[in-house]
Amino acid sequence: MEAVVLTGEPGSGKSTVARELRKRIKGAKVIEASCIIYSASFFYPNLPDSAHLLLRKIKAKNLASNPPKVSRELARKIASKLQTRYSKDFVARALEYLCIKGSRHAVIIAGLRGYHNAKYLKDKGYFVVFLKATRSVLVRRLVQKYNYSKAMALLELGEENALHSTGRIEKIADLVVDTSKSKPAETALKVENSIGMP
Repeated sequence: MEAVVLTGEPGSGKSTVARELRKRIKGAKVIEASCIIYSASFFYPNLPDSAHLLLRKIKAKNLASNPPKVSRELARKIASKLQTRYSKDFVARALEYLCIKGSRHAVIIAGLRGYHNAKYLKDKGYFVVFLKATRSVLVRRLVQKYNYSKAMALLELGEENALHSTGRIEKIADLVVDTSKSKPAETALKVENSIGMP
């Protein structure tokens, strides 16, 4: 097991479960998938013509390790631009190139968005986990985390699925966990047991 990939809708607990899982997998490092979007923001809107050139620039500046932060709105615009300019699985390819390959430790990818990204990493043999929760739980978590109104939380969930087809990931995931029924530590234990950790 080189990498565990945690996917799901906003508010499903991807980052929280990643932190719990890191406690269980000795030497594992957690990589937020958004680091690719944030790294690309350094060059946005003047992205290079080729994906390979962008990856080389990100690697040369070591941006994936210390990416600049951007707003959720700008991150969504950049993600959309990366999909249309390069490929729908660009973030997954970038994560593999910059963060997974060559790592001496197990990698936990948290917050991966997009069906095509999840499918790419699954096809490469990485363990894909889809975290889901009831709509009311997702809305409550987004309201608490980002101080959204209920309407803003629902809009966020709708835009997420429209841009990334997040719901489709459940059908291809190696493991599906409902985090509205499972605490983060319990979810991490389910992942640990599924990947066969001793």
